[in-house]
Amino acid sequence: MKNLIRLVFVILSILLLVSMSGARPVRAGNSADAEFIGFLEDAWVNAILHKNADVLYRVMADDFSGVSPNGQRYTKAEAIADVQSGFYAVEKMDLQNVDVRVFGEMALVTYYQNEKSRFGDEDTTGRYTFTDVWLKRDGVWEVISSHGTPLVLP
Repeated sequence: MKNLIRLVFVILSILLLVSMSGARPVRAGNSADAEFIGFLEDAWVNAILHKNADVLYRVMADDFSGVSPNGQRYTKAEAIADVQSGFYAVEKMDLQNVDVRVFGEMALVTYYQNEKSRFGDEDTTGRYTFTDVWLKRDGVWEVISSHGTPLVLP
């Protein structure tokens, strides 16, 4: 029941923010869109942590294409299946230094990610840097691409 209430809250928040952001003109540096995309990034993280496929289906475009920190390419369907099955199991995921830049109907997000996780039998705990590309289609922001790289400090 608690998860259902959380899911309803997330969906209602997304719908409210989408309706509010749709009334504003989109231009480079639009802070309302940048804030909303930051919210969607957080929703994406929480969906992974709580294995919430409904939110994953919402934020990821059908033609999503990603590259994991180990260099493997993956699709939306593969990402959601890995999360739902527990093959990609995340205990902790924190984003830091999130930078959202909006360019009309496209946005570029860069950030650092600390996570405690497993991918199959492999411990994938670590610090990564990511670049995500978001696209606004028919008034709805969706992530179309994500690329992660392990962050190795000297």
